[in-house]
Amino acid sequence: MSYFPKFKLTKAGEQLINRINGNLSEVLKITRVEIGSGTIANEDEIRFLTALKKKVIDAQISNHEVIEEERAKTVIEIQFTNKGFTFEVPFKEIGIFASGKDGKEILFLYTNAMDKYDNIPAENENPHAIIIDVVIQVTTDAEIEAFIDLSAFVTIKNFNKYKEEIEKRLLKIENKNSEAASRLEVIENYLNLDPREATLGAGYLGDFYLG
Repeated sequence: MSYFPKFKLTKAGEQLINRINGNLSEVLKITRVEIGSGTIANEDEIRFLTALKKKVIDAQISNHEVIEEERAKTVIEIQFTNKGFTFEVPFKEIGIFASGKDGKEILFLYTNAMDKYDNIPAENENPHAIIIDVVIQVTTDAEIEAFIDLSAFVTIKNFNKYKEEIEKRLLKIENKNSEAASRLEVIENYLNLDPREATLGAGYLGDFYLG
């Protein structure tokens, strides 16, 4: 697979960061990702790019996670397939687009594999689904958002993560229900009530109020 160096900010990306830096009312929105096969002369050229050299396909943003311990770091998961590719295509470019509060979209981050690229094969030769985790770290207090493509498929890694979170929530609910059952049992024993009356006792029993 292609080897990509670190993403670099474009000039427009730098201007966006400078504008929102320290402005708590601003939001850095990751809007979309493009994959390309274009060539650049050197990394210095990246600063002045406003678009990919040769776009091939749009990638889907399938997940977005802010690292809680480091608020300035966020991870986006991107994915794309070679569906519809009738011939192999060089996988050289990744461009991340973003906007600020004004909604004006710009090419924010860019990387190019240069001569360390591989080809995306034709679909009939080797059906491919490519998933990439991109770590973005910026020195700004602005909130970072990403537009998740709902048509993207869920990876096993993310499925297991969601499953773990749901299991934790269910455990909390079960514990609370268990505590509630215990409290109900205390009321029954203390007031010598049958379960039906005890359930009503959670609110009001005749002239006796359970606070």
